[in-house]
Amino acid sequence: MYQYTPLIDPASDIRLVRLLPKKGQDVTCKIIHVPLANAPAYEAVSYTWGTNVQDHELQCLDEYNEGEIRSLAITANLMAALQRFQLDEEPRNLWIDQISINQSDDREKVHQICMMGHIYERCSRVVIWLGEETDQLKRAVQLHYEAFNEPFSETPVNSHDSNATQDIRQTTLSIEDSFRSDWWNDLSDQDIHAFNSYYSLPWFNRLWVVQEAALSLEAIFVCGSYVLPWRRVERFSDGALRSKLLSNSNVITMRLQRERSNEGHRVGFRPLFVLETTRQFQCSDDRDRFLALLGLFETEVMRMVDIYLHFWSGFQDYRDFFIRGALAFLGGDALRPPDNPLGILSSAGTRNKRPPDANDLEASWPSWVPDWNHEVTISRPQIPYGFSETDFAATAGSNFQTVWQPENPDEIRLDGKRISRVKLIFAPYVAQNVDGRRPRINRHHEGQKVLLEWHCALQVLASRSEDIGMEEFEEAFAKMLIVDCGMITSFETQTFKDQRNVPLGLFIASLKILWEVASSSMSEPTMLQALLDSPLFISYYQLLNKACHGQRFFILDDGSFGLCPPETQQGDFVFLLFGGKVPFVLRKNPRSKNSAERDGICEYNLIGDCYIDGIMHGEAMKRLDLQDELVDIW
Repeated sequence: MYQYTPLIDPASDIRLVRLLPKKGQDVTCKIIHVPLANAPAYEAVSYTWGTNVQDHELQCLDEYNEGEIRSLAITANLMAALQRFQLDEEPRNLWIDQISINQSDDREKVHQICMMGHIYERCSRVVIWLGEETDQLKRAVQLHYEAFNEPFSETPVNSHDSNATQDIRQTTLSIEDSFRSDWWNDLSDQDIHAFNSYYSLPWFNRLWVVQEAALSLEAIFVCGSYVLPWRRVERFSDGALRSKLLSNSNVITMRLQRERSNEGHRVGFRPLFVLETTRQFQCSDDRDRFLALLGLFETEVMRMVDIYLHFWSGFQDYRDFFIRGALAFLGGDALRPPDNPLGILSSAGTRNKRPPDANDLEASWPSWVPDWNHEVTISRPQIPYGFSETDFAATAGSNFQTVWQPENPDEIRLDGKRISRVKLIFAPYVAQNVDGRRPRINRHHEGQKVLLEWHCALQVLASRSEDIGMEEFEEAFAKMLIVDCGMITSFETQTFKDQRNVPLGLFIASLKILWEVASSSMSEPTMLQALLDSPLFISYYQLLNKACHGQRFFILDDGSFGLCPPETQQGDFVFLLFGGKVPFVLRKNPRSKNSAERDGICEYNLIGDCYIDGIMHGEAMKRLDLQDELVDIW
């Protein structure tokens, strides 16, 4: 059997697999050691292991034992890939984690895994192996050419012809211009099933491949003997997504890849955003939920090694591991967002934890710690981790400081201001068109009934106000429904910024007519339908769906109102926690013996972030009636 020779410096050297030309039935390679900084041109392979059973033998030559051929056990899926990748006459340099890393050397694994981001950035291209072809998958490849009105070319995988991997249509055209306008409408059920089968292959749902694809400057997809360039797959899947023929989960790695500059250099992936948008991806070890993505973050390799070593060796229980991971975002660590120190709290709270029957973790899981292994079932569309993904600055000018006490590792202590107590809460809004395509207003739809109930509560609140008129309440309510256009995600930044210029008055006028019609038995007038179908109203209604989906309307004791998590209850408190961009809903911890004030400090559970009219831009920080208050969050 093949014996690995240790790397001279596992923090800077790598092994390359030099795949030798075809000669008989055996697949043969030579393993060479090189410094990453001076490595010859190589391709990095992205694939899924399949099973961990390594029952196929690769014939290996070691550069330190010239002439000796020894076998190295690899998985069946990797053997199939290497058989396809072999060239007829030339060797081919590859980096493959299963071979390039000595899997039995934990110290080397730590260093090499932390280098993977740089390994995939420096390679000439990434070769993504999806597995062997079927007739259905071949049809899916053909569709990627037909969509561009181009002939299908059966390109051999082992070709070094640059044209084989160059996207024919690398233009600045938008996806709508690239495709025939009616192309998606002409697809048969069999064709739709074919490309859904393609995008449902295991590679598209594995967590470890996210950084491999996202960091590559060039990539090709290989399925059996068929090749597709990255750009073509990206544009095709984008079109399928727009036509509602694919789900977001299938194309998330393609969309993450856009988070780079036009020059091809890494822009810097925001850790919280990446962790939230990859919740649905699969990994074999719970701790990989965090560690498999380290290469995407702007953290030096040796710092990443420190994080990896500390996390991997220090915590075998994944609950403690995730607590430490959350602290890395709250403490003075490089992972903490400088402009949003408490952003991680928007990923936590009651709605982001596992169900109560999941090994009794609910009873012992700190509310401030996100469980990224649990996929959130109800979340706001296009807002991966709550209102913190916004332009808000509710605690502007505050000094952020968090205290973690080793003797009580399940708690954090934060400073803030208590705004008020929750007085009334109303039914949650569930959008009928959560992707916000072409909304249709229907007073019989449950979502419209909920909006009407919210508006009726607002009218009662306004009738009791002596200082503020109904028009001001209406305007504040309309802004609340779209979170004051404060929602900006990395995927649709410009879209939301453009919508800030849409006249709010039109939206308010449309809502008023809608309330009148919805609260009566009269039929919808033609004028109303025309108004609601206008592009301006549709733009706002798309934002409403994004902001309000899964949220409740609530009113506080002081008369302020806003949107809150669905688990919010009467008697909960709204706090501004210093360092946070948005307010948070907290609940006194009923299980703790310290629920009563302890040295002037109360213990709370985090429910989630919220939107409160009139305090999202630092207004409450200037109020003299609100005193600073320390809180312990469990």
